Amino acid sequence: MKIRTYLLGIAILFIINGCEPELTGKLDVSSQSYSVKSLTKIDNYDYNPLDSLLIISVEFSRSTNIQTVYCNIVGPDNKRLNSAPIILLDNGNNSNGDLIQNDLKYSAKFPFSELYLNGVYLVEYFVTDRGNNTKLIGQERFDYNNGQTNLPPSVENIILPNEVTRGVMFIFSVDASDPNGLNDIASVYFQLKRPDGTIVEAAPGFTNFSMYDDGNLELRGDSVANDGRYSFKNSFLETTQTGNWEFRFQARDRGNKLSNQITQTILVQ
Repeated sequence: MKIRTYLLGIAILFIINGCEPELTGKLDVSSQSYSVKSLTKIDNYDYNPLDSLLIISVEFSRSTNIQTVYCNIVGPDNKRLNSAPIILLDNGNNSNGDLIQNDLKYSAKFPFSELYLNGVYLVEYFVTDRGNNTKLIGQERFDYNNGQTNLPPSVENIILPNEVTRGVMFIFSVDASDPNGLNDIASVYFQLKRPDGTIVEAAPGFTNFSMYDDGNLELRGDSVANDGRYSFKNSFLETTQTGNWEFRFQARDRGNKLSNQITQTILVQ
């Protein structure tokens, strides 16, 4: 395990104390009988097959009313890694990463996998007091490197009608894959060129139309979520140019590597 600290590291550290309400943002932190002194201070964490346990800790300057200390870890895809709260203990047991009992430093170990995504992870720290009131007491972010070579995604198997009629809804799709796993795919999109050669903008200055793998058939046209098939539901306006429209499909992964491009035309009548 490697934990490196820099003066200007990627970590963003927030400590929320009952005695310092100006640091709480929108959180409600009434007077408490505990006060946070420090968090783990992780900047970068590299996967090590010999020791993949990340030590997480929070230290208090006082902790007279604490029932439970725990944390959650959220990945770059905004999904939580832990299925249950990660309990931090001040028991002096090295198996959970704690060295000295009752020193007001609560710790836990959490195993990281080489299958986890590269990118920025968020640790959220919570305290439940003896009155069963739970509060967020701090957050920090760190950059994780799973040690795997990042390979580009690919797209294939375009399903697009040969021709459509203006005003009629239709669905099209493309299959996307990535050697580092489907979770490494950041986006699948298409660009659209009119018969006169001009490019359609999805938004001012932006030409990529996002496709979806969310299982929302009614809205997106996608029938199964997270199966690697990305879909789009569309219709051309009655005033749309007729002729051959060009679709160009591509994917991008979380390391900003681009897939192959596939171009296909559709006749709009």
